[in-house]
Formats: sequence, C-alpha cells, structure tokens
Amino acid sequence: LQSDSHLLSHLEIRRCAAEAIRVIGNTNKIRRCILHQNEQGVELASGTLDNRVGPDNEIFANILAGVRNEGRNLIVYNWLHHNGFDGARLLGSAHDSILANNTAWANGTCGLRIEGAVDEVLIHDNTLVQNDSALCIAAGVGSGHRLHNNIFAHSAQWGVMAADIDLAALDHNAYFANGSGDCQLCTPGSNALLGDPSFIDWGAADFRLLPDSALVDAGLDLGVDVNGAAPGHFSSSAPEIGAWEAMY
Repeated sequence: LQSDSHLLSHLEIRRCAAEAIRVIGNTNKIRRCILHQNEQGVELASGTLDNRVGPDNEIFANILAGVRNEGRNLIVYNWLHHNGFDGARLLGSAHDSILANNTAWANGTCGLRIEGAVDEVLIHDNTLVQNDSALCIAAGVGSGHRLHNNIFAHSAQWGVMAADIDLAALDHNAYFANGSGDCQLCTPGSNALLGDPSFIDWGAADFRLLPDSALVDAGLDLGVDVNGAAPGHFSSSAPEIGAWEAMY
C-alpha cells in the first residue's frame, strides 16, 4: 500500500518470499485477513501514521514476525501465533503506537516486542501465552510504556522482559507459570494477579476465561471500549484482564 486510506479485508495471502502486505502510506486498515507462511506477515514502514492492523486478522507461521511496525500505528484484535520470531515487533519510529486486544501464542521469541529507542507505547488487554517470553522491551533504551490488563502466561522464559525505568505504568496485569519468572527487571505492581487465569482450554488455544476466573472484572478502566457492539465500554463492573471481554 503506497497511498492512504485504503481497506484490505477478507484476503488470504501465503508463501510470499517477502512480507504478505507492506504499508508505506497512512490511515490504511487491514482486517479479517489470513496471512501465513510468508517471510513476514505485515510490515508497516518507517514513519507511517495511524494505520490499523485489525480486527480479526490471523497471522501465523511466518518465518520472521507476524507484524513488524516502524511507525505510529495501531495493532489491535489480532491472532498472532506460531511465527518464527515475534508475534508483533515495534522498532524505529513506532513511538505512541498501541498494542491492544491481541492474542499472541506459541511464537518463537516474544509474543510482543519493543526493540530500540521506541517511547510511550500503550500495551493493554492482550493475552500472551506459551511464547518464549511474553513481552520483551529493550532495557534502558526507550521509556514511558504503559502496560495494563494483559495476561502473561506459560512462557518458556519471562512474562515481562523489561526494566522499571522503561515503564510509566505496570499494573492490573496477570502472570502465571512463566519459566524464568514474571518480571525480569521490573515490579509487577500492587494490583497484579499471580494465579491461574482459568482459561477454558489453553492447550487448545481457547483463551476465553471461565466464569470463576479471578481475571473477570479485575481490569483497570482505561476509558476504552472493549465491549464490541454491546452497550458500554465493558460488560460488567470493570473490564476483564486479557484480550477477551466476557459477557458474564
């Protein structure tokens, strides 16, 4: 996409020797696409602005990252899994980007990664499960990142690889069964939840929450609508932690 304000929808693209979709324009939308077995799923080029990847893209089994973002863009409501490196990688001029409501599992390195001197990314309401590490942020390089309402679970290594100095906020997140620990150089926060999130069936990639999950109604109200077409920003007294908003 070399120009602005286009919509790509309901495409399946596979086995490209480079990225399936490369965006060098602004305010484009990519939704409900299936992108797999390419070198990379989506690349948002350096300096791009206000492109939206999501909702409902399934981006999987690509050799490198599912999404590579080098601009100020939104990556929201995607399924990112079994990519050789990261589910989504932010670098370059990706300051002020948003990573929200993505489900990233079984990626080779990080579910989500921020690399280099990228500042002030908002990361909320994601479910990151069974990656090598769930979230990776280069320590001591960027700053001002805010992390709320995310699930970091069943990682081979860390739930969050980041340092407190990189973060403006880290709270109302859930951590469980991360092999090397929950936070490498960070403090989970006073409202962190450290127990089993009670997925319906995480082994079968069903990351919806059971009705008795401690994560139901345990999130922080960010003033963001996570309730889809239903009325209100969330379904009950508070949002859920994770990518899926229950109707309980």
